[in-house]
Amino acid sequence: MSALESRGRGLPTTRRRGGVRRLLAAGATGALALGALVAVAPTAGASECSSQTGGSNDWVMWTGGGFTCGYQAKSGKKKIGSFNTQTWTHSTALGYTKRDHRWKQTGGVKVSYMYYGSDLGSSITFTAFNSEDGSRHWGATTIWNTAKGGTVSSSQYKGDDYEYKTNRFHVSKISVTGASTTTPGTPASYSVKVTDPDGGTTPGGTIALLLQPGSKPDPTKSDCDGKVTSQGTDTGLAQGALSGGTGTLKTPGLAAGTYTLYAVYAGSVNSKGRPLYCDSPSKEGLTAAQSSSWTLTVTPAARTAAGSAVLSAPGETVTPDADVPGLRRAGATPPLVVVDRAYVAGPRGGAPARRLACPAAWVPVQVNASSPTRVLPEQLFAGTGTKQGIPAGTVPAGTRVDAQVVCRRGTAGVRTLGRTVLGSARTDRLTTRRPDSTVLAGRGDDHVVVSTRGSAAFGFTGADRIVVTAARGAAHGGPGADVLVARTPGTVLLVGGSGPDRLVGAAGRTLINARDGAGGDHVVCRSAANLVLADAGDRIEGPCTVR
Repeated sequence: MSALESRGRGLPTTRRRGGVRRLLAAGATGALALGALVAVAPTAGASECSSQTGGSNDWVMWTGGGFTCGYQAKSGKKKIGSFNTQTWTHSTALGYTKRDHRWKQTGGVKVSYMYYGSDLGSSITFTAFNSEDGSRHWGATTIWNTAKGGTVSSSQYKGDDYEYKTNRFHVSKISVTGASTTTPGTPASYSVKVTDPDGGTTPGGTIALLLQPGSKPDPTKSDCDGKVTSQGTDTGLAQGALSGGTGTLKTPGLAAGTYTLYAVYAGSVNSKGRPLYCDSPSKEGLTAAQSSSWTLTVTPAARTAAGSAVLSAPGETVTPDADVPGLRRAGATPPLVVVDRAYVAGPRGGAPARRLACPAAWVPVQVNASSPTRVLPEQLFAGTGTKQGIPAGTVPAGTRVDAQVVCRRGTAGVRTLGRTVLGSARTDRLTTRRPDSTVLAGRGDDHVVVSTRGSAAFGFTGADRIVVTAARGAAHGGPGADVLVARTPGTVLLVGGSGPDRLVGAAGRTLINARDGAGGDHVVCRSAANLVLADAGDRIEGPCTVR
């Protein structure tokens, strides 16, 4: 028998229609009554989803009318110590925007967030503020998607504790081999193989063979319940089930003539036969797929040529949708790159600096480390230049550590992204201008004023000076010899970080955390409402209330 090969094309772009979800057998004529078939309009393929997102690049999410590149970025459950503040940042690749976000916290932890979205990439920073004695927990997560095909349907995810449960789909590929010629009344047989190029799911479900009378495929469409909402012009010839990703389809005996055929895959379904994208999270499956069309020639036996040429259907060229500006723009880069590393501390308890290095030409502006089970010491990171490591012996063996390094280009200047202010690698003077803002000062000896309510500033390497003049403000000096000052009667949090710091309270309730595991800090209190955590060897003066 001669062979026909139909190269798998995944799902159609905005220029094509297609996709099948479930097929219902019909009568003895060999024709099918086509049941739950679904249109898969503007569609994302795995090759279009960026690998620079920090999330998965091998799955897409259902929008209610098609698929879009989508993923979840989560901080994980974090433990935060007394009088402390933490951040978690995520920056996306080109074309991604925020679909939804959530956070959870225990006790008196306050969580705020700063979001910035553009076609050059989006960024979100969550900041947690623990104003209580004793450690607490918090966590945050975000659903991201491109603008392709619309936004992710809210039925595709639901909040669960510190994250979402989501429906996620891998883009399936379908290929067909079989007959290109046969004789009248003799069925033509085809072997259909469905694959998940990402290796996440073994394909299962329904495949079908359709006859295409027109110039392009036009399968039946239906809603999620299998009710046919419109009837296409194409005719079902055969259906079958996949086993281990492969199945066989045969035409009925056809009269002499030339026929255009194609194969479809229904995609993953749940135990009730409904497509997974119609069901509640959390499910993982494969999208529907449609092969290229091919020609079957039915001729009398005397005219059938053995070993006839292999016919190949043309491949499809997938292009980004026009409504995703800059998705593949040459030379465009996001404003931030975030390096996330999660590990369980071994006997030596460290993380080599090479694992937490920024890309070439990028420099760190913020480092974070947290654990779901343990409050980690302040004096944790060590390194120079673009590399930040966790020295051996600083974390007990068996501790789960979530480490993050936020990076900017070394030549970048001061920039505001929504409510997030980014400092340069030089000495900067920075001020918050909107409530609930975050300043990542970066390297250099920076001077920062937190002048808006609910805002926080984070220093990095260098001798930083951070003055908080607004209630519910926070300052974290980071590594280095820093000066942190409160100048408001409202509640303020000052966290020195590693290094010999000077921390000065105000007349109101100032929470001062000088506990970095080493002495050498200088704490000055203005009233007994200044609550202090300190190490042995720290210098404390004024009417402090030491905890």
